[in-house]
Amino acid sequence: MSTIYKQNSPEFLFAYAETLKKCNSDVLKTNSLWEWCLESGHDWESCSNYESLLSTSSWYQHIIFRLKPKTITINGIEVPAPLSKHLNAGDIYYGIGQHGPIREQWVHGLNDLSSLALGRVFESESDAERVFNAITQVLTGEA
Repeated sequence: MSTIYKQNSPEFLFAYAETLKKCNSDVLKTNSLWEWCLESGHDWESCSNYESLLSTSSWYQHIIFRLKPKTITINGIEVPAPLSKHLNAGDIYYGIGQHGPIREQWVHGLNDLSSLALGRVFESESDAERVFNAITQVLTGEA
């Protein structure tokens, strides 16, 4: 699950420093691993746009950050990657059913483990919906 960081919080600065240790210089120059948005809930944007925002805005103190979620490509369509680790008992996740996303609760059962192994466990309903739509486009030839 994505962790949200408040700008200049100790947690953000530590996470950013840890990310810097793991990245090569090309990635660091583009800030491609981080996204930002306003606390009020706008869409997430690449940090490559962040520096221009700081130079033109007085509301930058209301910005939050997260590591950009991993993605996969399905027949040329970039979609969120499924989760790859076991969740904690009681955590909510979204699977993919015949007609779209399905809200599930992790109980370490066979259904959870099968969904995880098949790449059908997603952090949010919108992530599952995007993957469902991409698969539907491929299967129906709409892509």
